[in-house]
Amino acid sequence: MAEVAKKLPTKVYIAYTFQEFAMGFMTNMGTQYFPFFLTDVAMLDAAVVATILLIGRVVDTIDVPIIGAIVERSNLPWGKYRSWLFVAPPLIVLFFMLAFTNLNVSVPIKTFYLAAAYILGFVFVNFTSTARFTMLPTFTSDQNERAALSAKRGQGAALGQLVRGGITLPLIAFLGQGNDAKGYFYTTIVFGLVTIAGLYWIAYLAKDYDRLDIKGRPSASLKEMISAVATNRPLLFLVLADTFRGAARQVLVGLGMYYFRYVVGDLMLFALYAPITSAASLLGSTASQYLSAKRDKKFTYQLGIVIWIIGMVMIYLFAGSNAAIFIGCVALAQFGAALPNAQVTAFYSDTADYSEWKTGKSTKALNMSIQLLPIKAGVTIGGSIAAYGLVFIGFRAGEVSPEVVQGIRILISLVPSIVGLLGMLFMKMYSLDRDTMQQIQAELRQRASAT
Repeated sequence: MAEVAKKLPTKVYIAYTFQEFAMGFMTNMGTQYFPFFLTDVAMLDAAVVATILLIGRVVDTIDVPIIGAIVERSNLPWGKYRSWLFVAPPLIVLFFMLAFTNLNVSVPIKTFYLAAAYILGFVFVNFTSTARFTMLPTFTSDQNERAALSAKRGQGAALGQLVRGGITLPLIAFLGQGNDAKGYFYTTIVFGLVTIAGLYWIAYLAKDYDRLDIKGRPSASLKEMISAVATNRPLLFLVLADTFRGAARQVLVGLGMYYFRYVVGDLMLFALYAPITSAASLLGSTASQYLSAKRDKKFTYQLGIVIWIIGMVMIYLFAGSNAAIFIGCVALAQFGAALPNAQVTAFYSDTADYSEWKTGKSTKALNMSIQLLPIKAGVTIGGSIAAYGLVFIGFRAGEVSPEVVQGIRILISLVPSIVGLLGMLFMKMYSLDRDTMQQIQAELRQRASAT
């Protein structure tokens, strides 16, 4: 056990930052660009698109605990958790390539194959993310190292947003050469190679940690895993808080391109907006590490939501169709959103330790996979609000009217404010503070030494 207690080498922090940077290239294509691809490239009706996204996101949410249990009970030859980081990423890329393929077929057939590819792509995203999230408590049980790793994950996500925001639309235009469908397809391939590289690197570095972490641990049955998660109150309130926080952000993500095309009137300004607001997220992720060390993760989480709400309300009050003011307000909001986002994996690591302390059995992969539930539920709720909101205001691709412009302005500002407030209320009920976790982890180390 002394070997596990060594300080993590710098390369682990770098790789953990890069894996989040890399993974975002695939997931962002599915959450931000796929809806726009369906309406403005595949030319599907907005109501059909909303239904595809809703069904896909419901499936994407339901399968999370099933996948978590599969990963926890699996015993693949390259490590209990890291094996999935070798197997699943190429399958993500394959199905995302299919999802961004605009075949010349009838609308029902096109609807079916795009929906199927979208669903299957995110199934393997969930296998991958369950494994990569579980890497954090696998690498270390030290609170400071966990907080630092979690912050590095947030920084990697923000760096990814910064880079993707500046290059995605220009890359689509360059690779497509006037053919948007071809541009999306080839961009998916390029981004897929980046994703595979990042995940294979962290899997390689996790070789010894993965094996050491599972030695001597009692194995939980499926019934015990379900019971441990279902009775974990801190996990419940964390999931609810994250769900509404994620839903608020997803409304903004789902409507950003529509805002620039139909309210501002210049879609290419999105390539300026994305890196600027992502730079604000990077600042927030960096500040989060120091705020959490000075105060507490819970304080940082709630402060971030307050800043988010202020930024969203300012959009409605001051932005109108002014792109510069809109970008500035979103930058403020994204700085706030990054404060809790940078620490979220450390929160789930704490709930995993709490579960093991309470039950005596490790359910680490299932517990960490639950982190995906609020992400998926947030995408489902927020994405559905955005998609069906467009239907409600009478949106039609290529058509601009005062009612549509005003509707998009309300949807993209006031709705995320209200949804984000619900997230803060649930976080107030979360009970695992720093002192409690130090006591829990000390007892877990004693048990491990005895084993």
